[in-house]
Parts: sequence; structure tokens; C-alpha cells
Amino acid sequence: MTRVKVFSSYHENELDILMNKWLTEHPDINIRDIKLSSSLASVNEDGIPLFTAMVIFTPRTAPI
Repeated sequence: MTRVKVFSSYHENELDILMNKWLTEHPDINIRDIKLSSSLASVNEDGIPLFTAMVIFTPRTAPI
């Protein structure tokens, strides 16, 4: 069964930290793909970057 996990952060470095922490806590998955996007949110006429990543994975199954 394919699953996804989505991460978002206003700081690119924080996105790395969040994803690496989650991946370390879940060594029992097979990563199929990682999609990354960035966008600008408008707040008081200033642009604030938003970084988003989606990890597409499947749980590893025990060998038969």
C-alpha cells in the first residue's frame, strides 16, 4: 500500500531537519519518490517562502 507524508516549513533548513528526523524514526519504509515545491505567501505585501515536501513510500514487508 502506497502512503504519503507531507512536510512544510517557512525555512528550508528546518524542512531538512523535519524530514531527516522522520526518516530516522521510520527505517522500515521504502521511499518511492520525494516531491518538493516552494511558493511565496503574501503577508503585508511581503513575500514569505513556504517549502513543502511530500514523501511517497511503502511500508517494508517482512520476508516470507
